[in-house]
Amino acid sequence: MTSSIAIPTLDHLAPTNSWLTELPDELTSEWIGARYGEIMADVAGEASADQWITAIRRVNELASHISTVISRARLWFRQASDDPDATAVNKRINSEIVPAASEHGIAFLRAMVASDCMDAIEQEFGSHYRQQVETECMVGDPVNIPLKVELSDVLMEYTSIFGAATVTWRGETLPISYARKAMHDEDTESRRAAHASVMDFVAGAEPQLQQIFDRAMELRGQMASNLGLDSFTTLQYQSMERFDWTPEHAASFREAVRTHIVPIAHKMRMMQAQSHEATLVHPADLEIWPEATPTLAVEVDEQLATASKSLHELGASFGDPFDTMMREQLIDLKARPGKGTGAFCTSFADQRVPYIFCNSVGSPDDVVTLLHEFGHALQCWRSRDIELMQMRWPTLEACEIHSMTLELLAFPHLESFFGDQTHVFCQQHLRSSLLVVPYMAQVDDYQHQLYAAVAAGAPLDATARGDLWEQLTRQWRPGIDWDAEPRVARLRWLQQLHIFQSPFYYLDYALARMVSWQLWLRSLEDLDGALATYLDLCSAGGTKPFRQLVMDAGLGDPFDEDVIASTAAQLLPQLGLD
Repeated sequence: MTSSIAIPTLDHLAPTNSWLTELPDELTSEWIGARYGEIMADVAGEASADQWITAIRRVNELASHISTVISRARLWFRQASDDPDATAVNKRINSEIVPAASEHGIAFLRAMVASDCMDAIEQEFGSHYRQQVETECMVGDPVNIPLKVELSDVLMEYTSIFGAATVTWRGETLPISYARKAMHDEDTESRRAAHASVMDFVAGAEPQLQQIFDRAMELRGQMASNLGLDSFTTLQYQSMERFDWTPEHAASFREAVRTHIVPIAHKMRMMQAQSHEATLVHPADLEIWPEATPTLAVEVDEQLATASKSLHELGASFGDPFDTMMREQLIDLKARPGKGTGAFCTSFADQRVPYIFCNSVGSPDDVVTLLHEFGHALQCWRSRDIELMQMRWPTLEACEIHSMTLELLAFPHLESFFGDQTHVFCQQHLRSSLLVVPYMAQVDDYQHQLYAAVAAGAPLDATARGDLWEQLTRQWRPGIDWDAEPRVARLRWLQQLHIFQSPFYYLDYALARMVSWQLWLRSLEDLDGALATYLDLCSAGGTKPFRQLVMDAGLGDPFDEDVIASTAAQLLPQLGLD
């Protein structure tokens, strides 16, 4: 028995295309090539700007359908990593569809960039679109397609490993997603035993996980080399469209976190240790505070209806899109055996709708996760009328503003979830939102050092990676007794999906957190103004680079150390640390 569930067909939300009016029953590379061939024929020779603009709109319809098929296949695999049919479809997508779409798409973009019409195209679609296209022509070179196919297959193994992962808690063997709930268990022995069982699993899977990472790192280094770049870091920054910040900006930001955030986090951990009558906090006790963790007043099956109530209290602009997602079955909420770990929001570009994937287990964290992912989904709804698909979603660090800010803006409306414990939950989440920032900086620091070693021709082996992770763990996260469970200090990175699947996608959370704190602090003084700014940011989608989006919204640049210091200072009284 597999964990497959039905993904809605959404036939009643079929695309209203002007050119691609007939869609195939099954997407094939031959069909993709034929459609691109028709488009390229129309701009052969000395095509006019109007012909190119028409071709761009046709490619947008074609790319939207391809994206939708890919999203559905990858979602199915994450929902049912134990389903052989889902695995087979995902492999076909990775080996046939993605390479064909990439090859033909790049050929179109390169022809467009080589034309004499780029100034007119920029006038029609904007300078940001032009920068996206010119960058994609470089980073999307077909020379790397075979490597990308192999990398996708390698990373599928990672998903399958953690799809089968378990935690043993109070005599039950459960999907590893339940480990989050177990970490709130007030019984020390049960909690620490559950924590140890997770590390048992990770330690047992370590050889296979290390092999996966070795191969992924090798493939990524080769991709950069194939493009004549000095490192995979350079390639990935361009691929992630980090047009207005660099690795040097990241290093400066990390240093500001070390200066202004780590001391606050350390102070909070020492207060926590004191409440445990200990000198340091045990790694299994990080969620245990003097005040008990609030319990959810609703069952998992009631979480969606309760979230709808809370979001409607924020306003119809929040509640109505959520209700639509519930009605259209666009939320996969519950954890179950075989289901991939984590949570995310994807989208079906044909219908211009988002889809939320969660792993709810009845933990207070479920509420944060659902709000977080709906922040992404809300942005998708509000930017769905932006014409070009690649302009609807912003870059990842901007995406996380929408998700992380909604977690905080919802604070006054969570009573239906937590009753008279709502204030305790909000305080604990605000506290957690700060405590995790040093970890985010640590993950980023780790990855920059790993890929710098590859670029220098001296990649770190498994032992050296463990040594480096432990060294950074102790630097970035003081106040925790890493000697009490040494495996965490060396192996925790193997559980961090982003390090495997999306290199350098983690500092994005810390940058977005700086912006979300600013918006939340503003809401305490001017709620209507803060909500309006938030919704405007959602509506802007991906029409601008990250820093421009932030500063055009009247918010401080998160790379500015003065902004970081000021924001941290304003948080202190909210955390009870003034």
